[in-house]
Amino acid sequence: MHDIWNPWHGCVRISEGCINCYMYILKSLRAECVRQNVTFAFIETGTVFIKDGKTYRLPDKRLQSEMAHKSGMNFQGKPITYRLCTPLGMPIPSEYLYQPQYDGKNCDQCGSRLICNGCSHCGACEKNTG
Repeated sequence: MHDIWNPWHGCVRISEGCINCYMYILKSLRAECVRQNVTFAFIETGTVFIKDGKTYRLPDKRLQSEMAHKSGMNFQGKPITYRLCTPLGMPIPSEYLYQPQYDGKNCDQCGSRLICNGCSHCGACEKNTG
């Protein structure tokens, strides 16, 4: 299996069963998101990750997320816009809406960045550093 599968560079289909491989489904889903201009976020690689024929074991979720980010699979689609109103139907001015902050230790390399609501400063980055 290690000789045919590589999530960064694709793999070689060797049987009809490969059609159900999550990597093909993942790539197909990403391609559809690109066609429709919808955001696609590749959040984690998984525990076993193969790159350039070398097998990496990544038990740390933060590291899996960082590797997913580095894979280049993420795609930023059209922005989602909301029209939020008070119970009386009055529009809420943008200066009163939540503005996410991405200033955590690992925010720049996080696979979830495209779908994240910002850093909550919970301390998980310090706990999950390997």
